[in-house]
Amino acid sequence: MCAAQRTLQRVLARSSAAFAALAGGVTAALRLALLAGPEALALDAPAAAACAPGAAAPSDGGEAGAVAAAARAALARCGAGALGDEVAALARSLAAVAALGEAVHADTYRALLADLL
Repeated sequence: MCAAQRTLQRVLARSSAAFAALAGGVTAALRLALLAGPEALALDAPAAAACAPGAAAPSDGGEAGAVAAAARAALARCGAGALGDEVAALARSLAAVAALGEAVHADTYRALLADLL
């Protein structure tokens, strides 16, 4: 194993600070993408470049734009600004699974909640 492989393994080890920062940034961006809608995170190349650490993220001035800017900033802080499209795709998939689960099990959830309350 070469030195580059060992370094990469150390950085991506679950116990490393780099992995914790990356996981935290992606998690925060995913939560925000689910809140604002996955389309808010879809980044094209110029927007991704604008999200470099220290760069101002574009915003449409609205609440969704502010949430999207926060999500992009979370990715940029951990050096994952280029993952916006992937996080948006994951958010779309998670939202679809949640919608399907709600559609299939909504009556069961209502009945359980009625019994609890």
